[in-house]
Amino acid sequence: MNESNRRPPTIDPAHGQQKAQLHSHPLSPDRAVQALWVSVEAIDESALRLVYTLSADMKLLKLPEPKPAARVDGLWKHSCFEVFMRRAGEASYLEYNFSPSGEWAAYRFRGYRELADDQDNLPVPESKVVRSPGQLQMEVRLALDDIPVGYQLGLSAVIESSDGDLSYWALRHCTEKPDFHHSDSFVLALNPSRTGKT
Repeated sequence: MNESNRRPPTIDPAHGQQKAQLHSHPLSPDRAVQALWVSVEAIDESALRLVYTLSADMKLLKLPEPKPAARVDGLWKHSCFEVFMRRAGEASYLEYNFSPSGEWAAYRFRGYRELADDQDNLPVPESKVVRSPGQLQMEVRLALDDIPVGYQLGLSAVIESSDGDLSYWALRHCTEKPDFHHSDSFVLALNPSRTGKT
């Protein structure tokens, strides 16, 4: 993979937020998507707020319809937003999937793609979705412990086109094929906001 595909994330710190642009993997471009941004903010050192903003020709995308919030596996097979989280220096990590439907999934890993035995008691996200012509915005709040300890994040998304093709978006693509679990994908160091403002 050449260096252009290893581009560093675009970070725009402002008011305690970090804003990053996701990029499609070279093997899965999607011309319908104009831009995909994620803003990240730590609130009160115990909660994480993520806002995914997708700008696209919505007629060319397949986006899930609203459903009751529930934990559901397999969301990555269709359009969904994702975050991977680990504490600096640790091999274990968490993965969350957020569907525009309101459904979500969470997984705990002890190492690279190695699921931990305990998949219970993971924080339940709260989310809301705003759909408008040419844009979909999804805000997620997630309770976490010890944010000041330092989290490294990998931000990503899967976008499904109207014909069923999937494109893969991330801060950084490190491998020839899309792999959001790769350790080099955890490139955003979370800076906690101490303002407590929401």
